[in-house]
Amino acid sequence: MVLQNLTLLFPLESSEVNLDLIGELLLNYGALSVSFEDAEKGTASEQPLFREPPPGAVEWDSSQVDGQVFWNSVSVKALFPSEAGVEAIMLAIGSDLELPIEPRFKVEGLKDEDWVKKVQSTFKPIAFKKIYITFPWRKEPIDPAMIPVILEPGSAFGTGEHPTTRLCIRWLEEVVTEHSGEKLLDYGSGSGILSIIARKLGCPEVAGVEIDRDAVEIAKKNVDANDTADGSVQFYLPSETIPDSYYTLTVANILALPLIQLAPTIAVKTTPGGRLALSGVLARQAVEVSRAYTEAGFEMHQAWQDGGWVLLTGRKRC
Repeated sequence: MVLQNLTLLFPLESSEVNLDLIGELLLNYGALSVSFEDAEKGTASEQPLFREPPPGAVEWDSSQVDGQVFWNSVSVKALFPSEAGVEAIMLAIGSDLELPIEPRFKVEGLKDEDWVKKVQSTFKPIAFKKIYITFPWRKEPIDPAMIPVILEPGSAFGTGEHPTTRLCIRWLEEVVTEHSGEKLLDYGSGSGILSIIARKLGCPEVAGVEIDRDAVEIAKKNVDANDTADGSVQFYLPSETIPDSYYTLTVANILALPLIQLAPTIAVKTTPGGRLALSGVLARQAVEVSRAYTEAGFEMHQAWQDGGWVLLTGRKRC
């Protein structure tokens, strides 16, 4: 795969920037990896501190800084496939975060190597309450009490590590277990992770909808790898016709704007009394997204929060 390297520079002395959210958004928009470093590295102005104890600190919890950093200028590097439109991605991220200044960035091409496999080799298994996500190259023994899900993510989003995916998995573990035997619609299915988990937790029929054709192919391979290739899990592009049926469970892990735009579509496909989970929503976007789904016929609630992202849940009014 031919890749391009996107480098962003944030002059933090003149702007407050939440680097965690920027990193998560870059991954959400298709980055294969994201890293942070001192933009002054190798110069006389280099600073060694980034979420490290300040001089003389006795007790320190890096989570308490809530996005604060100690470098004056931070370089953010993200690897994208060569066909990704990084300029449009940067505009979208700037809009999502309402940045007070536009970050400077540059794009460089990289030589053709199997970067995807290099990145994936760092993936570690992830254990939830019932679900255990692992990868074909991992050989650790799996607790027989856990439900294994094997993923080959490729360039598709969804490995269980991102907060938005974690929130959805937590919801599935609770709701599908309680309502096994009900059909589920997975909008923005990515690697197929949520569809596969729903099937393994007891949903007899799952439909995944994904805008990225390559992601659909990856999701189908993941279905095969998880012994769920019995036709009970199907994936569709938005342009394709989803079976003319309604779903009692719906999960959508996308971003705030497309979620708002999809509210009427999702409402039509959800049965009266059906349950809904929306992820990919920043805390400050929760009210606007909830309003769209309230107007579409749902009673909405905010369930959980993880790293600045929230999970919105609801039930369609009867």
